[in-house]
Amino acid sequence: LRGSFISKIFGKTKRLKDTAFGVDRDYPEDVRAVRKKLFPIRKEIVRANRNLRIVIRSDIMTVGKEKFSWSDAIGITNNGKEGTQKLSEIVGVDMAQKVASLRSAGESLPVTEQRQGAGGS
Repeated sequence: LRGSFISKIFGKTKRLKDTAFGVDRDYPEDVRAVRKKLFPIRKEIVRANRNLRIVIRSDIMTVGKEKFSWSDAIGITNNGKEGTQKLSEIVGVDMAQKVASLRSAGESLPVTEQRQGAGGS
């Protein structure tokens, strides 16, 4: 029921063309956090190998026929396990540095905590 309702809404969005209105899918916070990690990886994959088919749906990135996601504890995952090596094999380029940079970026303080400490007392 919910899926068909959403499909009906998105099926009518062409009526909004040339207006100031638009409709986007809203994702829960945890899905948005995963997508925020997957899109830079996707960009790096496209840069390295334009021939691969890459699709991100919800919090899953499909590269070729393999599905990947993100875990803050592990980084890029494939079938619930560390997936950097598998991703690198598919892409043909070592993706370890990109994944490591995204992992370390996730370990920094949240913006609200950074702001509180930045002003000095």
